[in-house]
Amino acid sequence: MNIKTVKKITIQAAFRKYPDLKAAIADHDKTIAEHFIKEKNVTSYLKAARLLQENVYATDPNYAKTLVSVIRQFDLAKYDLEAMNINK
Repeated sequence: MNIKTVKKITIQAAFRKYPDLKAAIADHDKTIAEHFIKEKNVTSYLKAARLLQENVYATDPNYAKTLVSVIRQFDLAKYDLEAMNINK
């Protein structure tokens, strides 16, 4: 038997407010670099995905595998090259 019980909970959490999207993205990038990637100059999405998994960015045990799959499926690595000014 599969029974699903739903219970509403409230969690007190601190949220940041940013003046604009650029500031929010910059803070997110800083947080990822300081707490999850923890290495300088990581340019491989494979390595970045592995580090995110190892440093518990997500609770899904297949997070890195899923992330890499999505990057490959939609050819998103090409945007990394553009962002690093390698593919111009």
